[in-house]
Amino acid sequence: MEKNLDHLTSEEVETLMQRYYAGESVSKLTKEYGISVRSSDLYKLFPPEAFANYICEYCDEPLVINRPSKTMKNLPKYERDLYCPVCGHKPFQTHCNCENCQEEERNLQMERLQQIEEVYSKPQTPVDFASLSFENKVFLGAILSIFPSAFSPQTTYPSSGVSIIFPHTSQTHCFKGSISDLPLDILCCPVIKIIA
Repeated sequence: MEKNLDHLTSEEVETLMQRYYAGESVSKLTKEYGISVRSSDLYKLFPPEAFANYICEYCDEPLVINRPSKTMKNLPKYERDLYCPVCGHKPFQTHCNCENCQEEERNLQMERLQQIEEVYSKPQTPVDFASLSFENKVFLGAILSIFPSAFSPQTTYPSSGVSIIFPHTSQTHCFKGSISDLPLDILCCPVIKIIA
């Protein structure tokens, strides 16, 4: 008795799957085809179903979906279940952990770090909080409300200040002063939301 389907031809595997999903006795099928597996696990040995209209962006191979059990065969198939049989890439998952995606994420992190290093290595010009636009004050308040542990009311920044990059103007300023100079309504302003 075999623990997989390697001893069967592709035609035999196809016939086996047809008979399985048609409702034939699983114990009868495993005995007839010489397969040593629990009846409830037979479907797990079936080759996944390929979808030629979905191609892996890394391997250029059709994406696949694992075969369902007999009781689940009529349920719809979802894009989120597609994966690459070569590298395991899951393009419709929010967070794919395949090696290719991890490498891409590492490269993006390196790019971000380089950008931050470039920005913070430039000379900074301190600016008083009072001279900031309302939009930039709100942006600064949102940062402070999200990351309160990075600041404290007793902290007074050195003359070099703290670098703040304002997204709407792409300008970099140093904020010179203490957190106590910030109005309470700005600190509590819920501006930034994370969209997943």
